[in-house]
Amino acid sequence: MSPSRNEPSRGAAALLAAAVTVLGAALASPSSLQAQQAFRGTVIDDATGRGVPQAAVTLFRQGAAVTAVAADDDGRFFLSADVTGEVLLEAAALGYATARSQPVDLLAGDTLTVEIRILPDAILMAPLLVTGNSNLGRNLFARRQSEWGKGVFLGPDEIAAMELRHPGDVFLGRNDMRVRWRWGRTLSGSTGPLPDVRTYRGSGCLQYMVDRTPVRLPGTRRVQRDPWTIFPLDGLQPEDIRAVEIYRYVGEAPPDIRRHATWGEEMCGLVVIWTWAGW
Repeated sequence: MSPSRNEPSRGAAALLAAAVTVLGAALASPSSLQAQQAFRGTVIDDATGRGVPQAAVTLFRQGAAVTAVAADDDGRFFLSADVTGEVLLEAAALGYATARSQPVDLLAGDTLTVEIRILPDAILMAPLLVTGNSNLGRNLFARRQSEWGKGVFLGPDEIAAMELRHPGDVFLGRNDMRVRWRWGRTLSGSTGPLPDVRTYRGSGCLQYMVDRTPVRLPGTRRVQRDPWTIFPLDGLQPEDIRAVEIYRYVGEAPPDIRRHATWGEEMCGLVVIWTWAGW
């Protein structure tokens, strides 16, 4: 990748479901012959849109680390470089997947402004002996099924019998529902089939919860119209699913979670997907 020196430059799409975007380049003045090239930017949590405090940013050239710097509490950093030519950046932070960009052509005296987006990642801990479980998910599922009774309830046995190839397969064959598939890209950078699920009741739209978390646009409280492109649905795997509650229109949704069955002024249905972690 060779950023233009006359127009704002742009970085390449990063690997490992993250992004490094080169936003602009500033040329050194003719009098500053000794000006050193550098990167200025921010490391951002791609799920929330907020800066990642104390993230480590490392500059690589020809596969070797050249220099590194720690971001401040707002995720901002300034990294001076003693090298020119083809380089790349790597961003890392505790609890996040490491992101490494594609190569950037760095010229003498350049200061490139970048935005680095990284995604939360599981932290591997030492083995733990689990002596108890709150059973919160299964208790809520059972109570809504027995006391509320409206909607479609798919427990662990039903989920196991489906042999899911994609989480969207849980909607196949459900009464008053249709599923269409399209090829798309998620905000984490992956591509593949995405389910377009609608119902023949109410407004036809559906909103989603994973465990007890509503699926919304990163950094906002607004519900996303295309939820399968964003976290946590974009990273959901068939083997993650333990149980599913499907409420095909707002009147089917239980009162305690009905507020999540909205998109703007629309009153939608609601899908609650329980994972092993929340079950």
